[in-house]
Amino acid sequence: MNVYEMEGFMRGKCMPRDILVNESTAEYLVRKLNEATALKAERDALAVENGQLKEMNSSLCAELQEYESDNDDFGPAPQSVVNCFALLTPNTDTAITAIEARGVEKFADFLGKQYQCEKTNTAKGKAYKHVVFLACRFAREMQEAK
Repeated sequence: MNVYEMEGFMRGKCMPRDILVNESTAEYLVRKLNEATALKAERDALAVENGQLKEMNSSLCAELQEYESDNDDFGPAPQSVVNCFALLTPNTDTAITAIEARGVEKFADFLGKQYQCEKTNTAKGKAYKHVVFLACRFAREMQEAK
């Protein structure tokens, strides 16, 4: 659905194709937002899984290269035993960085709430403020490094 169709739907001029019988506008929008949230969670899970596979491939390549170097005493092999592929996954790396940045932002929000409960002129309050500032800056740097 594009902006033009959404505007027509919100004004009651047209109906989306996937609206259910007797479903109100609010129910439709809630259902669509829940579907989008579920897709985002699934994408994040796949990105994490892909990152784990990438780490496993790297460690396997390192072990195979050690094995190949240990067997050099028997003479040169006609063909390299190890053929490791460098997995280039920029989309996965970007998604994992975004997930990590969201975690840092949530941590900064938590510390910000702690700071609001603390007196600002105390040493503890100043420490909270400083750590919140550093966490926000770190999250921003992570997002910019994509």
